[in-house]
Amino acid sequence: MKKSFSLRILSCLSTLALCATIGYSQPARAVDFSGKTIQAIVAFSAGGGGTFYTRLYLPFFKKYLPGKPNIIVRNMPGGGGIKGSNWFQANGKPNGLTYSVVSTSNMSSMVLGGKKAKYNLLDWNFVMLEPLGTVFYTRPQTGVTGKNIHKDISILRKTQIVAGAKSPTSSELHAFLVLDLLGINKVTPVFGISSGGQRKAILRGEFNLKRDSALNYLKKVSKYVKKGKVVPFMTLGYWQNG
Repeated sequence: MKKSFSLRILSCLSTLALCATIGYSQPARAVDFSGKTIQAIVAFSAGGGGTFYTRLYLPFFKKYLPGKPNIIVRNMPGGGGIKGSNWFQANGKPNGLTYSVVSTSNMSSMVLGGKKAKYNLLDWNFVMLEPLGTVFYTRPQTGVTGKNIHKDISILRKTQIVAGAKSPTSSELHAFLVLDLLGINKVTPVFGISSGGQRKAILRGEFNLKRDSALNYLKKVSKYVKKGKVVPFMTLGYWQNG
């Protein structure tokens, strides 16, 4: 059972989920948030993907939730999402006044975080799931061209890969799992590096492989693709080139 449970959770690692303890056992029209303040808990630092998605939806929630409540964002970074998720598990009540945004890090930390992770996402009521594209890219010095995925994978199977990660249970874990499934197993992970730090490291040539969300890829990486410094070769989900 434990193995099946872990695989079921890890298979969701490419999804950004907006999760909440908002209970709608009553008809939605009976709910009134007039004069109320709703907390959006983001278990990561301000400026990251979780915060972006949270703030993206705030205007719509404020407009369409009954009573047009005030909504504040509380960032609770720490432990690959564990700190904020632990707080939400202990303090979130099924009254619609607190919801939490979780990403792949929260999911992998729940499965692999040991005693530090005192939360269970299966206890939460999922309100919305947002598919999140993931783009893998490497340095052109590897020989990868991004034009033939079969040749690129064959090249990377013979290449010593050095890639960064925030922690052993952070969102980069699913990238390492994907590489392993593809037979790209000459991988040396370097832990304790922020996503921004990993991006700088691959541009300096210290790392030779990185993955980013579609959002970060478009905003922070695509310009370096045009300059020939990195080459995208694979995606999980999608990215939009428009």
